[in-house]
Amino acid sequence: MENKNKNIRRRFNYWSNDPKESRPSNEFEKLQSQLNVAIENEDFESAVKLRDSIKKLESNKKVIDKLELELRESIKEQNFEKSIELRDKLKNLKK
Repeated sequence: MENKNKNIRRRFNYWSNDPKESRPSNEFEKLQSQLNVAIENEDFESAVKLRDSIKKLESNKKVIDKLELELRESIKEQNFEKSIELRDKLKNLKK
């Protein structure tokens, strides 16, 4: 049973336990890099989609930060049902 819990925790461990390191900035950097490549390749359709994703991520940053904190806490508490719910909310905000 403990091994199963470790595996579940590992799957949900998307973020570091260090609150200073937040996924949105990493996601932002990833999207920004992809945007730069799309522009260099003159793939403007992809560039527009990436630009819109970056804007959405920036506008939802406070909500995302709050949900990520809640997710880390629910994982520590081993409340995996809540963790799944929070993970899904985060995915929807980051699309």
